[in-house]
Amino acid sequence: MKLDVNLCNNLKSIRTHLGMSQQDLANIAGIKSQSIGGVESGQYAPSIAMSLRLAKALGCQVENLFWFEEDLPQVEAVLTTVESGQQSQELRVSLARVGGQWMVYPLIGNGMHLYDSQTGEHNIPFVRKALGGRSGVLMTLGVWEEGLLVPLGNSKGIKTVTDLVKLEITIINRKPGSGSRMLEERKFQEEQVALHTVIGFDNLVYSHQDVALSVVSGMKNAGVSLAFVATEFGLGFIPLHRSRADESDYQRILGRSTDTAVAQYLGTSASPIAVRGSRWL
Repeated sequence: MKLDVNLCNNLKSIRTHLGMSQQDLANIAGIKSQSIGGVESGQYAPSIAMSLRLAKALGCQVENLFWFEEDLPQVEAVLTTVESGQQSQELRVSLARVGGQWMVYPLIGNGMHLYDSQTGEHNIPFVRKALGGRSGVLMTLGVWEEGLLVPLGNSKGIKTVTDLVKLEITIINRKPGSGSRMLEERKFQEEQVALHTVIGFDNLVYSHQDVALSVVSGMKNAGVSLAFVATEFGLGFIPLHRSRADESDYQRILGRSTDTAVAQYLGTSASPIAVRGSRWL
């Protein structure tokens, strides 16, 4: 089919996140691998039938794979202060409505939800170690519920991490050092489950989306992620832990009060909520 220049696709990203080659996807979807290459490169617009076959094979919705550029939402927002040298960089940003106006500020720190079992604290011990004696500010973004993603309906009857071994469940895992991986290993240790007995423990992916895609596609039976990810992908969820999500950043102006520093970080006047959600390290 003739290419529509306004058609965008996410096919390669989802395929590679699931560990599939073009030939693997072609075999599952029942189409030619050359067609997949043409779609991914933007040289070929898929038919309705091909789009449905690809979505079914990848365990997602057609709109997750294809969209028109003009359909992407556009929001007019005020950009807060960007430091020198960042103007030409791609930045992660947060979008928030403040006083009836959309504001954008760069997330220039590091987002995390890491739990230290020795202190019972989230994130602070890890940030202090990374700062190495320097000052910094930790801003709380919210509380996340972590647990096991399972197929909707949980037909295997999984209730705890021990069931993963008892029921011979194949899991998908995160890279070492991630919050989900640390939670998973801690739960296995608490239940005295040997890691080598967990099927799929060495199947590694890089993000929460990758975990969800692996489960929703049927390639894996379970994986640790977040409750809202389960909701987004239409999966079942077994809660294991509630964690605090923070954003860390070095203190830029030493000697300033907390209110002033937070105000500068946000690029707007500090609100009581912003101040209460921040702490110096």
